[in-house]
Amino acid sequence: MQGRLENQIKAENKIKQLLKDMPHEVNEYYINISASKEFRSCLGYIQKLKKFLVWYSKENDVLLSKIDFSVITDTQIASYLKKCEKKKTNEGIEYTSFSYRKQVWSILNSFFEFLERKRKIVGNPVRQIERPTNDDKVSHVFLNKSDLDKMITLINKEIEQNKNRKNNIDKWKKRDLAILYMFIFTGMRESALCEIDVNKINFNENNIEVIDKEHKTNSYTISPKLKEILKMWIECRNDILKDANNDALFISNQRKRINQETVRVIIRKYSESALGQAVSPHRLRAAYANIIYNETHDIELTRRAMKHSNISTTKRYLEDDEKETNNKVADIMNDIF
Repeated sequence: MQGRLENQIKAENKIKQLLKDMPHEVNEYYINISASKEFRSCLGYIQKLKKFLVWYSKENDVLLSKIDFSVITDTQIASYLKKCEKKKTNEGIEYTSFSYRKQVWSILNSFFEFLERKRKIVGNPVRQIERPTNDDKVSHVFLNKSDLDKMITLINKEIEQNKNRKNNIDKWKKRDLAILYMFIFTGMRESALCEIDVNKINFNENNIEVIDKEHKTNSYTISPKLKEILKMWIECRNDILKDANNDALFISNQRKRINQETVRVIIRKYSESALGQAVSPHRLRAAYANIIYNETHDIELTRRAMKHSNISTTKRYLEDDEKETNNKVADIMNDIF
């Protein structure tokens, strides 16, 4: 089965479970948004909407399936948005990000707008509440070639240490190395990486085809080094699977298609060991963008490499080198005066 279709079916089954005890209006809303939004977005919408409805049903002592949306007020929605400012973690209570709160507001606004259009309610109460406007002040970790080399060296060392053991540890390490190389040499998203099928790799033409966001088919060139690493992993993969039927390029320890959370765990593990700090696969994508741009200073080339529609999106991935900026400004002022 095609990787993207496999993940879509899983997501749709999760949505089906979420919808089981919810009001029929939510089912109608899901059908409506599924016509224009990707399955991952639909799952996120329904998950966040259900959190609100579960909270509302408890606060107002009403069955979840019997909620009357026409009596929900802007004050009640504002109370929920206020509650969303904090969350429980293993370390205690923490503030949620502004981006998360904006998401919740937007999803609730979308849902109540739908109800208004369908004449299930008179007026959208969310419109009475201002959308959160603050931005998160996040200090991103930017990786360079040296950082990536350290991660590669660490995995290669572990492969060497395990190669003579009578188990599959070295094979799984080769998988991890192939995943890291795929990120480094293509900059693809983790969702796309998880959905690659073996039959989409063409070693004769040195090409990989993946279905990415918005159902776009993206093509990546396989460099000689990436080709070597991929062939090494595919040999191990075939040995692990034996005759099992599995289309996925990257598999989990359960011999199933790897998922995004497993990929995140793998990258966090090696980055923490090699660099002293855990990073996400998204930071590898950002490293890809920064390396290309720093080598070429060609923002258009970088945009195309990242498969972005707009340069403004690409610019958000690039490191703002404050020290370099300050030095350039100092030189300009020194020349003028």
